[in-house]
Amino acid sequence: MLFTLSNTINNIYSEFFSSILILGSVSILLGLCIVNNKKNGIRGMHGKAWMFFTLSIMTWFAAETIWELSKLTQFNNILAHADVFWLIGYVFYFLFGIMYLKPFKHQISKNNIVVSSLMALMILIPVLYIIKWQSPT
Repeated sequence: MLFTLSNTINNIYSEFFSSILILGSVSILLGLCIVNNKKNGIRGMHGKAWMFFTLSIMTWFAAETIWELSKLTQFNNILAHADVFWLIGYVFYFLFGIMYLKPFKHQISKNNIVVSSLMALMILIPVLYIIKWQSPT
């Protein structure tokens, strides 16, 4: 909401607010994940799942930091490193999802998967349309 407000007021501040929001929120989330892992440990499937979630947040935080540094220094050669960290983060996030949901596999039906996929598409299609509509041709 702050990002949208800054774009509405003046586009000059949008990059500043987006940097603060992204790095700040990821920093807070990473801190909470580390506290959660220290509290619960990595015992069992649930603990290992949360460890993978923390690793995904760590790699995304590294990617965001690399991205912000490249924007500040106008040094574009390190952007590929940020992409590697983003992709590794998705691997860890996928492993988190598998390990977290494995104990509940008997409760997840095909109907649940179809309904949740349709709900995601109902959000994704308008977002992609708005992005395409706003992008310069």
